[in-house]
Amino acid sequence: MSNKSDFIILLAGRLIQVALTLVALRVSTTILPQLEMGYVYYLIVLQSFFTLFLISPVGQFFNRQASKWYDNNIIYSNYIKQVVYISLISVLSTIVLFFAKLLGYDLPSYSLLVVSSCLVLSQSSNQTIVPLLNMLGHRRAFVSFSLITAIFSLLMSFIFITFFGATAFSWLLGIVVGNLIVTIIATLWFKTTLTNNQSNAGIDLAQLRRFCLPIAIATIFMWFLNSGYRMVVEGVYGLEFLAFLGVGLSVSSQVFSIAESLLTQYFIPGLFKKSEVDCEISRTNLVNSYFSLVIPLYVSLALFLTHSIEYFFPYIIAEQYYDAYHFAIYGAWIELGRVLTNAFAIVSQVERKTSKFLFPYAFGAVFLFLSMSLNNEFYSVVSIETLLVTSGFIVLITMYFFMKRSLKFTIPIKGIVLFNLFTLPAIIFFNLFNIPTSISIASLILCFIGGLIYILGVFLAYFFSFKYLEVKL
Repeated sequence: MSNKSDFIILLAGRLIQVALTLVALRVSTTILPQLEMGYVYYLIVLQSFFTLFLISPVGQFFNRQASKWYDNNIIYSNYIKQVVYISLISVLSTIVLFFAKLLGYDLPSYSLLVVSSCLVLSQSSNQTIVPLLNMLGHRRAFVSFSLITAIFSLLMSFIFITFFGATAFSWLLGIVVGNLIVTIIATLWFKTTLTNNQSNAGIDLAQLRRFCLPIAIATIFMWFLNSGYRMVVEGVYGLEFLAFLGVGLSVSSQVFSIAESLLTQYFIPGLFKKSEVDCEISRTNLVNSYFSLVIPLYVSLALFLTHSIEYFFPYIIAEQYYDAYHFAIYGAWIELGRVLTNAFAIVSQVERKTSKFLFPYAFGAVFLFLSMSLNNEFYSVVSIETLLVTSGFIVLITMYFFMKRSLKFTIPIKGIVLFNLFTLPAIIFFNLFNIPTSISIASLILCFIGGLIYILGVFLAYFFSFKYLEVKL
């Protein structure tokens, strides 16, 4: 399959997934009371701790080795080992959370804790098998199973809410069931595609430990930066405020996650495969090409959301959360720091020097923890968001310098300027027209035109990048 058709398939899939994600956000904020939405975000914080700390590092190792394991006909056996490991972590999370509650920690009910642990199993398993299909070149299957996961999760959540009530338990249980169903189907499909006889080989545990240990330690700090701080916010403001904050930040997070996943799913498999060379110059050129493709888009997207997100809000979330657009604006810059940090962190995996992955997240997390503890303005909403943005950029700047010591890459300044120039028409459009911040035909048409101007600008920016800046796919 050609690169062009691959990208079109991924792009079409992501656009449909955007629509499904926005529908899910709209449904959840409309049906669930604020208290229940607060529980949803709180339980996701608990789930993300176990996922990031114990599963994500091994998952990154799995992805890094997937192509080689596939060539050696041991991919399926190692995939099963990964699923077994995820299952054990899910059981461990249940035990830890139950024990913490018995010790008197202020945690949700036991039934909600079970759902949180089931999320660890269902989503981590799904995010192992479905992206694996993309890593191995099965683009159509990857897109199909991604969309089916989103559809099944939304459908099952709606069914459970209809029968059992509008609660966080019903909503999250639907996500668990939807993810598990697709995981089973995708696993069976993947097994049928393996034409060669699969063998069982042991994993180099020493290599696994060297790769994963620095990442695992780093993810503790990453967890606090991305979601752990919300436990502090909940303790001060309560679950209803956490719901308000979570909804606002999730809008920007969803937009950036979609852009980041589209780019990484298309470029990272090839980057990892081509980086299996001894020539440092070749690896540097690969990384520079990747940066030229992703960094300018991320910067332009943050600028676009800053000037437009307020007008899209009425179509994305329920009316009771309209004022949360303030959080979404800050969220755009929080997300910019996150995705740029992730981009630079790719160097540590290309060079297999993941120990340098640790320190930037540690610096940012320590800053956020100390500043939240010591800042007399903690009770100010603006102060919380400012601290989050600041800590994110501390991580970004630190990551840049640490990765620069491993590989002498360059920042695509010309590309950033070019993309921002092509973003200006959309920014001017949203500032020039008095777009109503409510649902109406006029508002919908203007938002559609403004979004179309931005998308057209992105395509033109890529066109000129390929033609005049010699950026390569």
